[in-house]
Amino acid sequence: MILTTPDPFITVSQLRDKLNRTSTTSDEELLLYVQTSCEMIRDRMGEVASVDATETFYPKQRRDVPVILTHTPVIEITRVFDQYTGLDIPAYAEPVEGWQLESVEGIVRHSLYWPPYGVGFEYRAGREPIPANFTMAALDLAAHLWKGSQQNNQGGRPQVSQDGVIVPGSSWALPYSVRQTLGLDKRPRRDVWVG
Repeated sequence: MILTTPDPFITVSQLRDKLNRTSTTSDEELLLYVQTSCEMIRDRMGEVASVDATETFYPKQRRDVPVILTHTPVIEITRVFDQYTGLDIPAYAEPVEGWQLESVEGIVRHSLYWPPYGVGFEYRAGREPIPANFTMAALDLAAHLWKGSQQNNQGGRPQVSQDGVIVPGSSWALPYSVRQTLGLDKRPRRDVWVG
């Protein structure tokens, strides 16, 4: 569970500059496009701006089975505690080699101690600093969505420009240039391949 609401990682003023707009009369509407583009990228790439999260896992039969945190990439684990007592695990499980974060993808293994009633993790996820390609992709996406809403006065899906590229399996809402900027066209899949 995320304890802090993820902030947009671009601003309305950045989007206004991208659109070459000087008037601030549409800032409230532009904020919606900023939030939407940041959320779309977060849905596809994991946490971007730093967020605090907590999760609970219950005992496994084997001690060598890892837990996988939901919100990635993981920056750091700030606390590991016994779910039943609420005490930090190192406080009474001496000597503790501890829970080791093996990967920013949220894979955590323990070396000695698995509490009988479950273990809780508090951690931070996101990217520090936020990579430039994420900022650029969010600005491009927000501008794309804004322009589509302003030029589409006949209803339906906006027309693709003559130099636009249609990629099977991708939607108009996430242009190919944004997908390339984020590396989505070359990123390994996390799900199981079928077929």
